Amino acid sequence: MNIYLNQPFAISSLGISKQETADSLRTNSQKYFSRLSGYLPHEKEADLVFLPIHNGDSECRNNVLADYCIRENLKLTQDAISRYGSDRVAVIAGTSTSSITEVEKHLQPYYRPGHPLPYDPNILEISNISNHIKKELDLAGASYTIATACSSAARVLISGAGLLKADLCDAVISVSSDSLSKISIGGFNALGALSTEHCRPFHKDRNGINIGEGAGFTIMTRERISDDCIKLIGYGSSSDAYHISSPSPDGCGAEAAVRQALHRAGITPDQIGYINTHGTGTKLNDSMEGACMSRIFGSSVPCSSTKHLTGHTLGSCGLVECFICSLIMQEKIQLPYHQYTEDDFREEFPNLNLAVRPGMECEGKYTMSNNFAFGGNNASLIFGPADD
Repeated sequence: MNIYLNQPFAISSLGISKQETADSLRTNSQKYFSRLSGYLPHEKEADLVFLPIHNGDSECRNNVLADYCIRENLKLTQDAISRYGSDRVAVIAGTSTSSITEVEKHLQPYYRPGHPLPYDPNILEISNISNHIKKELDLAGASYTIATACSSAARVLISGAGLLKADLCDAVISVSSDSLSKISIGGFNALGALSTEHCRPFHKDRNGINIGEGAGFTIMTRERISDDCIKLIGYGSSSDAYHISSPSPDGCGAEAAVRQALHRAGITPDQIGYINTHGTGTKLNDSMEGACMSRIFGSSVPCSSTKHLTGHTLGSCGLVECFICSLIMQEKIQLPYHQYTEDDFREEFPNLNLAVRPGMECEGKYTMSNNFAFGGNNASLIFGPADD
């Protein structure tokens, strides 16, 4: 069965429009990183991404970012609802923070030791985003939110494919959204995983992630309903459950997800033209992923992380990076690269074909995107041209 991703779109530090994002990819640059304070103790500054999108009257910033993506694709969304009926259109949202920023604002004034905190389901439940979208679009089909940390958005696409294959719906509005939060930024800082400087995935001196706001969108269907379209041809998932925040050092869980995706797609590793790695910039993730990619792909397939351009958009990165892969495939954009010398990464990753210079191109039909989350929750996606 074909699974089409119609009109993939995302907002990130690369841009808040398709053209802006494509232009940034062509110049290997970003637009919205800045030095921000207020998220870490003692007014410590860090490189973060806060997107120039205003909240307006909404209480929930993640809903605002998701709404922005839907508005950019409103005609396609309305056409799909009209075509299939509101009860046959599902909504799946991916996030790692949901309405956590609003939780911070909502509960802080009430906090007193020994006193219970108020409970507001509209603010505090993880399903906030999917419920909001379902209500705004007046839908009657399946609706739920997936929160598996950094693999959330990738899991949205895997789950959407499952709904379509089971004939539980005819279209899936797939959305992801994550915004800046003191809780998440402070948490990564407490784990020693946050870099206050610009992140350097796969670099020998890498020291952590940058967190960036981001949101993504696509409508999944069994038939093509848009000219702007790619296919989800393979996907794999696993859970190695090695540690609550560290990946299995040998990359066994990540490897299982990648090999499952290749098997489901019915292709061999050398048919992949580009791998968008998870590449967070932490010591442990990059070490594990680099070893895993070398075992499966050797030195033949070019790869890079785009988190030095977008920041780590947490639960949204699967759809953000799906959009990046779609632009590389459809717009023939050269590969995002790291401005490293061989000495910066080669000793640790001797077989990794890391893109470190401009001008490299995706020479195969297919692209892969990996997302490896806390708890060993791994997902790998393979995309191909819609007319294949």
